[in-house]
Amino acid sequence: MILRIHRGSGRANHPVSTVALKHMKPIYLAELKNAGRVDLARPEQILDDYLIPYFKSKPLADLKYTDGQGYIDWRRQSGAKDGTIAREWGVLMRILNLAVDFEELDRNRLSKVTAPKSGKRDRLPTAEELAAIAKECRSELYAALVVGLHTGLREQIIWAIKRTWIEVRNDGPWLNLPKSRTRIKQNPVSLPLNRVAFEALTSLGCQDERRGRIFSVWSHPHAISTAWSRATERASVEDLNFHDLRHWFSTTLENLGVQLRIIQLLLGHVTRETTTIYLHGGIGRDQILRDAVQRLEQHWDSHYAQLVKPRTVQGGVL
Repeated sequence: MILRIHRGSGRANHPVSTVALKHMKPIYLAELKNAGRVDLARPEQILDDYLIPYFKSKPLADLKYTDGQGYIDWRRQSGAKDGTIAREWGVLMRILNLAVDFEELDRNRLSKVTAPKSGKRDRLPTAEELAAIAKECRSELYAALVVGLHTGLREQIIWAIKRTWIEVRNDGPWLNLPKSRTRIKQNPVSLPLNRVAFEALTSLGCQDERRGRIFSVWSHPHAISTAWSRATERASVEDLNFHDLRHWFSTTLENLGVQLRIIQLLLGHVTRETTTIYLHGGIGRDQILRDAVQRLEQHWDSHYAQLVKPRTVQGGVL
């Protein structure tokens, strides 16, 4: 029925109450695609792994307030963090509101459920925590740790880095990044590498051909987070995600006096769009970016380098 409505062929005759989440999935994904969202993997995974298995074939029209509360309790009992549940809840709300737009529901009965908020995460690693984690890392994870701290890149991008992305220019090495898959999570087109990041990336032997990934030991992007979780657990460091290294990168640069506009360029954020329209790169901007990561290098050498060292004996975890 709902597919017929989406194609504009009118309403079907069978009861509206039969429409469930699994029926709304293709419509929801199509709406995301039409809106320009390129990366559909995460919302589809949320539907396939959590929302549809929990709500099963229950008609959307039969959902009650307690069903929403039950889902949140179920996910918390499974160990999901509030930020994760908040993202899943956002997908559910968009689908239910879409069902209202299609007149499959008279209203979204779960809209008043008190759901977790993703909030702003402000957890930053200390030098002592980084030192403890470094002792529990093998060379691959240690290199990813250092690259995360000195580039601010997300783990999926670090996982995908190829040797061919590294270009040594007159002013030093740069990392040329591919176009982002989404409009929300943008990457800088080209990122200067300071000495610390460059040495970390070139310290590993690439198991693939020369054009292969540097971190080829991991077959899946999220394997870095899995290895990170094991290392932090062994190091007795709690509530520290790999993504928090990105926060350390930006916060440390800010504390070192780097302008917000420069940090925005280094992170590849899309905010302040009007300003970025007038930024066309060139030697001047490249030098500013280079100066920023070199400040980070000097700060690292002064306060972290002697403390955060890789394990010198065999063992540890990826």
